[in-house]
Amino acid sequence: MKQRIRRRHGYAPKISFWLVLLCVFITLYFMVTRSSKTTTATTKTAQHLSSSPLSIKDISIEENSVLSQSEKDNFFDCAHQDSLCRYFHPQTFFQSSLPSKDEREYKRIGGLNSNLPACTGLVWWEEHEKLKHQDLQKNKQLPLSNNDDNFEYDYIPHNLTFVHMHKCGGSSVKSAMYDLSRRIVSSSSSISNANSLNDMVKRISYATAYKHAFGASSTAQKLRNDAQRESHIQSIELIQQEHYQPVSFPVFTIIRHPIERFVSAIAQVMQYNDDLREKCLKSTPRDTIACAIQDIDETSYRRDVHLVPMATHLRLFNEYNITVSVFDISDIKDVLQYLGLMPDTERHVHDRSDVKFAKSEVLSKLSMDDCTKEMKEEICKLYEVDVLMLRNIGFEVSHCI
Repeated sequence: MKQRIRRRHGYAPKISFWLVLLCVFITLYFMVTRSSKTTTATTKTAQHLSSSPLSIKDISIEENSVLSQSEKDNFFDCAHQDSLCRYFHPQTFFQSSLPSKDEREYKRIGGLNSNLPACTGLVWWEEHEKLKHQDLQKNKQLPLSNNDDNFEYDYIPHNLTFVHMHKCGGSSVKSAMYDLSRRIVSSSSSISNANSLNDMVKRISYATAYKHAFGASSTAQKLRNDAQRESHIQSIELIQQEHYQPVSFPVFTIIRHPIERFVSAIAQVMQYNDDLREKCLKSTPRDTIACAIQDIDETSYRRDVHLVPMATHLRLFNEYNITVSVFDISDIKDVLQYLGLMPDTERHVHDRSDVKFAKSEVLSKLSMDDCTKEMKEEICKLYEVDVLMLRNIGFEVSHCI
């Protein structure tokens, strides 16, 4: 008996050694895995905004460019490791950073601009109908297939809203959404079945603009438009909160480096604003931009939606608990491809970066590279609220202190 006891005690140190070694390996494994995840998250957080000039011609989609099914399925899920977007909570940001309590400053940066936000919503659904063979012959324009599993746009959410940040490629996105809506409708089809009857899958889709004014709208019509827009925003909050996830009713937008956006906005606004053009259009791009910086500061961004800060484009969202998926303008090709943009499709009739469409050769050549370090700092100060917002989202904003 005593001998057995001694032998047990003799094995004990060996067993303890292997247990300790196993624990060490397990601990190291979790540390490495966790470190890898942290590195990935840190890399995404430290991503720099694109500050390179983007011409309209750069927005075309190449023939061999294809989004994978996984990329499509998780496109607006910014928590997904491969997603391009980042989540943003406007309500939290407005309450903590935007000077909404200082009404004069809030108004100066465009916080009371009723033309904002400019939203485009897309909604679609399916209706199934039973058709007899003779009825089907009357609908020969509908494609006949054995099944409808190959519907090209089944990955598109049934409710989708885009918030247009002016001078961030928004016109191309809106155009793509209207085109997509038309293609969804035209995709209606009939499906054969074993009972000599046919299911007609009818797809209904609408792309709707939620704006304060449409052309020469009357005051009464503008009020109705405002009510419709606010009702739509309320619906977004209701659905997102009901399903506890933003992908249930995605809201997305595209942002841009504040300096690059300002230079692009100046080039456009001077096309139609005679006063600004006569005052600030100089013989060189640098002098033109320098004059515009001073003018925008003195005139409160001329109350122009192309010039007011991007943050104020989300002004009504401060009252609702809504999550927005934010993309950098460098990802606009992926956004347009997700929306079904056909390869090499032109999105704008007139490219203002082309001298033949610009009112001045100087305006067609404006670039961020024309700005001195001091000019860049002045623009950053003018758009301080945007710098704060972009950093809140998780972007690094170069050239801004």
